[in-house]
Amino acid sequence: MQSLKKYVRGGVIALFLMALASLLTYNSISAAAPATSTAPVRGYYLTKGNVVGSAALTACVSGYHMASFGEVIDPSNLSYRRTLGRTAADSGFGPPLAAGWVRSGSSAAVSGVGANCNAWTSSSSSDHGIVAATGALTTAGIVFDTSAACDGSGFNIPGPGVWCVEN
Repeated sequence: MQSLKKYVRGGVIALFLMALASLLTYNSISAAAPATSTAPVRGYYLTKGNVVGSAALTACVSGYHMASFGEVIDPSNLSYRRTLGRTAADSGFGPPLAAGWVRSGSSAAVSGVGANCNAWTSSSSSDHGIVAATGALTTAGIVFDTSAACDGSGFNIPGPGVWCVEN
């Protein structure tokens, strides 16, 4: 009888240990799963109105700033703010096919790769700045052009606005 009690007690303990091991294994697997972020996605938008180069730095609403090309080169980590920005009949929840000024990140320049309307102080048709155009009928998503005239002339698609990104 005593050996039967040992056997039953041993079986109960074994079952308990198996259940505990199973629970620990389940929790360690659950803990290893990647966490889902609850952080809000940064917003961005293209100003509704056209903007000349010398007004680009002050065109964004409070809480947003003029985007650099590095901030909008991959908009998949951003959320387009339709209430603040331009829309078109077929733009859905994203930005419309349009162009907007973006910061180049270079010294003051009026032509070439770092063109920035002389650090966003010029509105001359002979000076140039960099614009980012969405879609632009390519599969690239965002297309950059450094030959945009700072007075805003010469666009085949609506623009230029200013690409603004949330601080």
